[in-house]
Amino acid sequence: AADTYVVVLALTDMMAGVGIGLDALQRATPILSGFLLGYISVLPLVGRLSDLVDRRRILLWCLVAFAVGSAVTAVAVELPVLVAGRVVQGAGGGGLVPATLAIIFLLLYLIFRRFDEALLTVLSGFPANCPATVITQHMPATFTKSFAERLNRLCAPTVAEATDGARLEVGKVYVAPGGATHLEVVRSAGLRCRLVTGDPVSGHRPSVDVLFGSVAQLGRPITGVILTGMGKDGAAGLLEMRQAGAPTIAQNEETCVVFGMPREAIAVGGAVDVLPLDEIPSKMMALVAASGRAQRV
Repeated sequence: AADTYVVVLALTDMMAGVGIGLDALQRATPILSGFLLGYISVLPLVGRLSDLVDRRRILLWCLVAFAVGSAVTAVAVELPVLVAGRVVQGAGGGGLVPATLAIIFLLLYLIFRRFDEALLTVLSGFPANCPATVITQHMPATFTKSFAERLNRLCAPTVAEATDGARLEVGKVYVAPGGATHLEVVRSAGLRCRLVTGDPVSGHRPSVDVLFGSVAQLGRPITGVILTGMGKDGAAGLLEMRQAGAPTIAQNEETCVVFGMPREAIAVGGAVDVLPLDEIPSKMMALVAASGRAQRV
């Protein structure tokens, strides 16, 4: 946020120097940033603009964000802000608070969109009758439901947020809900999803390590794949799967947005294959075909 203040204030100083009134800019910025915040907020929550069925949601989010942005600006109008060693009185009144919020939401949107594009690439290569697929993605609770709904619209298999006790079935993809629980796969009259409470593992909840660790105990030919992501969550779990005899895949560095989780998995010896993103779906289906009907997850 401090870097954002410096950049915006430097911009306003330059614009004032060439004759554009700072007062006019201060009045316009809260309005523009409020609608920008609303527009950005709606995208990660309900999917691509072209995919929306009810376009009125856009206006609703813009109006809500504009109201919040205006309220924050009104509160912050008299707050002094320390920038580059000097105090600027009333910096919040120039729309910097809502503008900064808009930038933060934009960054979150871009990060989640780039990560979900990796999953979209993989799932787009799956047929409608693909093996049951279970996904743990590092996302806040408010994002995972709409994330699953977007994948469901764009992919042949049925994609939904995982629920406790849901039976794993061919042609279905289960996305771990964000926030309060970890997702495991357990044997109970077949294979089922289990949502368990607990502390974060490897810095995350839900944790990829928890999911991979649970399937490593099943004694079945289940393929493990780790895609682009920050940190080391999933590295230990993928190694556990490999040691249990499962085929494992890590995305290569060249096609990763962030080569964190795959790098750690490769470093500990958890990955049998290291592949470009666009080759992973065909490899997974080839592994299923090679194993026959035994591999269903």
